[in-house]
Amino acid sequence: MHTMISADNGATWQHKYNVFPVSDTRSSNWNALMTVDATKVATVTSATYPANGIYLRFGYTATPFQTNLVNNPGFETANVAGWTTYGDDYPQRILIHGANDGVGLPAAEGSYFVGLAGTSGPATAYIGQTITGLDNGTYTMRARMRSSGGQNSCVMEVKDYGGSMRQAGCPVTTSWTPVTISNVQVTNGQATIGFYVSNSSPSQWADIDQVEFFRE
Repeated sequence: MHTMISADNGATWQHKYNVFPVSDTRSSNWNALMTVDATKVATVTSATYPANGIYLRFGYTATPFQTNLVNNPGFETANVAGWTTYGDDYPQRILIHGANDGVGLPAAEGSYFVGLAGTSGPATAYIGQTITGLDNGTYTMRARMRSSGGQNSCVMEVKDYGGSMRQAGCPVTTSWTPVTISNVQVTNGQATIGFYVSNSSPSQWADIDQVEFFRE
């Protein structure tokens, strides 16, 4: 189930969001949407993920403060649903780890995380998503990360928000470490968040989990 918002009576649509992300082998049925008041909506579904049940969530027609806007932020769908990849990466060099393979457990949060790694020598890997329909203002990007170090490049980044690209380097550690890019001044109603790695050997790796992008 994806929701989208129009501010011009349906002429254009923005802020596509997967309200109930499920894995490829599960289902989400009888999706429904209801307005609560002038700024709030409610959605409900009967889903088999993460367990059989009826799920209810609330959302806002204006960008809320201190609310994570990332689609599938912890990769708990056990895939890259909601994220874009490019180049010589997915699925060879972008792998979902965790409960499915026991690599590097535990995750920073939940059961899964994404790993960007070389598999056959020098390689690049990118994963990102564009968040649209944002009210202009100040935002923060944050994620839990860890990496082997030694890469040609290993960064968390935010761009396409109306200003210059902002980047932060991957922490070289085996422990999950918070990485933050704050004071992102959105002036064009959108932002692209992502992670890029350029490895010089197949033994290098970078792990990502618990991605956040929120209005301050």
